[in-house]
Amino acid sequence: MGSLEALQAYWSSPGPLEVLTSHLALLGILSLAYRQTSRPAARLRFLYSVYGVDLSLWVFLAASFLLCVALSDHVEYEITGVKLAASLSVIGGLITGTLAVTILATSRTAREAHLTRLGFSGASSNHASESPSIVLSDRPGFFAASSSLYEPIIILSRRLRDVLTPEQLDAVVAHETAHLAHRDSRRRLVSTLLSKCLFFDPVSKLVDPAIYRQGELMADEAVASSPARARALTSALRALGSHCQEASGGAASGLRSRTAPLEVRLRHLALRVGG
Repeated sequence: MGSLEALQAYWSSPGPLEVLTSHLALLGILSLAYRQTSRPAARLRFLYSVYGVDLSLWVFLAASFLLCVALSDHVEYEITGVKLAASLSVIGGLITGTLAVTILATSRTAREAHLTRLGFSGASSNHASESPSIVLSDRPGFFAASSSLYEPIIILSRRLRDVLTPEQLDAVVAHETAHLAHRDSRRRLVSTLLSKCLFFDPVSKLVDPAIYRQGELMADEAVASSPARARALTSALRALGSHCQEASGGAASGLRSRTAPLEVRLRHLALRVGG
């Protein structure tokens, strides 16, 4: 049997079509569940799951093609070859998808550790050594970032420090510390790499920036655990928003933007403090 005949026999069988339909249906269910909740933590879990199902689907399709071609010369291909190819493809897809979700979702830092590092509860000796270093940067513009890829570090631009009040600057540092506690830099790196590898996949081009946006909102939620810091972060965002609009006329936003819109962040902070 030739490769084309093998592929035709494979996709004419009910098993592979059921697997394909199940993947597409699960993607639809997860997308609907994502839209039904407004909590960033829950939305991130749904996004990780979408990534896992999406990656599993592509591995299943690729493995199906390769196994069909490899087993096409099998004398009993239509009897056992199709089932074998489908079974191995499903197993490969499930393993790959589960691994991707695990890497994205695993974090050894619990909520109590988040609050400890933000200064909302008594600091423990276990986390004292993990205090982030704060570095000032000469990068132009208003810039704040954090990274835990090598060691916990927070980078602030000098212009940002000069514009904000001490209370506002403290809230910004707390926001970046929350990113460190959530291991956002590592998750974002994995998400970006997956999106680059799946350059042909439109789903990844929507999921990757959404992970960035929801990470910002979840860091804001950690700051909102302290009403005083929440008010300071709100005023800092308004001040920076006005400066950025004067400089560039406003930033573009959309489904493919990695930046959470200012009005969304302000509304989310207000809801967290009010709730």
